[in-house]
Amino acid sequence: MKTVFRLLIFLIIYKGFSQENGIKMPLDAKKIYFEFKKHSNYSIINKKVYADTILFKIDFPDLKSTLCKNPNDSLKICSFIPVEKFLGENKVKLLSILYHGNESIFGTVYLEKNKTILNYQRDDDETRRIFTELFKEKYVNFSYQVEIDYKRKKVYYNYPNVKYEKTFDDLDYEIIFYSEDKLRGN
Repeated sequence: MKTVFRLLIFLIIYKGFSQENGIKMPLDAKKIYFEFKKHSNYSIINKKVYADTILFKIDFPDLKSTLCKNPNDSLKICSFIPVEKFLGENKVKLLSILYHGNESIFGTVYLEKNKTILNYQRDDDETRRIFTELFKEKYVNFSYQVEIDYKRKKVYYNYPNVKYEKTFDDLDYEIIFYSEDKLRGN
C-alpha cells in the first residue's frame, strides 16, 4: 500500500512540475511566426511614475525619487516620482522613453531564405492614455520594418520616410563608460 501511495504522490508531483509538450514544428516548415511585446521599465500608476532607483539616477538625475514597495509586486522595492514633477526636458524624455519602450514586434523567420523580417508597431492603448490624459500630449501610431539578411550579413531599416542599411560589422556595439560609477556611457 505504501508503494502505491508513493507512486501516486510521485506521479502527481511529476505531472504538476512537468511542462506540456507544445506544438512541434514540422520538419518541412518554411516560416516561423512570432510576436513579442516590449514594455518600458517605467510604469505610471495613480499619477506616480514608478521605476528602479538606478533608472531614475541615470535618466532623471535632477529629480528626487522616493523608495516604496513596487505596486505590481509587494515583495520588490522600487521608487517613484509624482507625474507633476516631470516638466520641460524631463517630461519630453519620459514621454520619449514610454513611446519608444512600448511596442509590439511581429516577426517572420524565413528558413530557406535565411532572413528575418520584424514589423514594429507603436500603438499601445495604455501609453496613449498616459499621453493624452496625464500629459495632455498627442500620441501618434507608428510602424516600421527591419529585415535581417543573414546571407548578406546586412540589416535593412524601412521607416515611413527613410530607408537605410547596415552591415553586421557596423552593428558591433561597445559601451564606453565616462563616469566612475559606470552609470553614464556611450
